[in-house]
Amino acid sequence: MPQDTDSNIQKQLDSLSKLLNEPGEPVNYGCPICDLEKMISRCREIDNTKAYCVVQRWMLWDVGCHEDSIQDTLLIVYSNDIYKDEASRIPPGGWVRSSPILDINDQCIFSTRNTHYILLGKGTRKRALVGDVAKLL
Repeated sequence: MPQDTDSNIQKQLDSLSKLLNEPGEPVNYGCPICDLEKMISRCREIDNTKAYCVVQRWMLWDVGCHEDSIQDTLLIVYSNDIYKDEASRIPPGGWVRSSPILDINDQCIFSTRNTHYILLGKGTRKRALVGDVAKLL
């Protein structure tokens, strides 16, 4: 029985490691740093009640229940390099996993219920299983 538990734990760790460390498809949704002030102003125009969080080294995850299904997916932003969090929830250099994205503006502003995520530079996009994403709270 303990070997089955060890094997299951190893499979879960391998799955999380793959999600966090293996490259996805390169995408260029982020803005250049020279446009950052413009994008912050744009966040205010879109909804000034939401704080903004600027992320670099980001990934977009298409989250679903099955690896091969494209139906019923959610879009999540993950970054392990926060540039600036207006609400000071996350220190610079920290990491974040967003709640589901509800709206996308100007290609680089990905908004959740409470936060505008401004993507800086290039990033990646890949599929993720909901169970793996849920483990990263």
